[in-house]
Amino acid sequence: MKINCPFCKQETEYVYNIDKYRIVRCKNCATLFCENMPSTEEIKAYYDGFKHGGINLSNKYKIISNAYKDWFKSFNLPKDAKMLDIGGGGGFFSCCFEKFAFGKATYIDIDPVSCKFAQSLNISEVILGDVNDIKEKSDKKYDFIYSRHVIEHLVNPTKIIDSAIDLLNPKGIFILQFPNGQSFELLASKKFLNNRIEVLKKSNKNFSLKDICGFIFSKNTGNDLYPPRHLWAISKKGIKTYLANKNDIEFTIETKSIRDKIYSPYYKNTHDYSRIVMFLLEKIHGGNHLICKIIKK
Repeated sequence: MKINCPFCKQETEYVYNIDKYRIVRCKNCATLFCENMPSTEEIKAYYDGFKHGGINLSNKYKIISNAYKDWFKSFNLPKDAKMLDIGGGGGFFSCCFEKFAFGKATYIDIDPVSCKFAQSLNISEVILGDVNDIKEKSDKKYDFIYSRHVIEHLVNPTKIIDSAIDLLNPKGIFILQFPNGQSFELLASKKFLNNRIEVLKKSNKNFSLKDICGFIFSKNTGNDLYPPRHLWAISKKGIKTYLANKNDIEFTIETKSIRDKIYSPYYKNTHDYSRIVMFLLEKIHGGNHLICKIIKK
């Protein structure tokens, strides 16, 4: 059965496999995603006790810093603002928001280990639950919502986008951050590139090395797509088309490098990455992060 792209509603086509997952691509916006999504049980099992690299106290001070104080300040939020931190991982963004007295934060994450860690930071409200159910979990409206690298993990990413917009106060701001589905920037890592080649070779027995390299170095390949963790490689055109159909918001979209100090606080510059190659690859289709700033009218 043909599946249409949820971002631009156009037809998709099969492109390749990753393990047991069939990957399809939108013929219009080039967003890629799993045709056969993992079950709810598989996803819960994967994230039960999942520890993001940011969950340790040494990373606390990377975010609870003047750089992030200035970042929050740049949004000109009202006094005693309310923040919603969707899929908040270590909880450091919520903690920073409260530490610098911007207001009160509500944190939600599906992982009990992450939530327990977030509670140790004394965040005002910590919710253990599925972010897809945020409208049922919270009866508040928010002045600032942050979703950092969450929607690419979800079976239905447009649902959480819609829910977040509905939960905004008038003039409220939603910062939606996720991987740029067309970026080449990660290919500057030899480890990442070799792993990508091996995954495609293993999952697609009929592919030659030439076929594989053709996919990897195509802007339509979705290099950051690896289920059951990342289920989507969303293009800039895809998210722009989706948001443009909403009459109650204004928005801007930009890309940011994996080296960006605000949007990549846990990035470590190892010898595996070539700075020069990374810089050149970023110039082709943008940095690894897509950043959408959405404002409720």
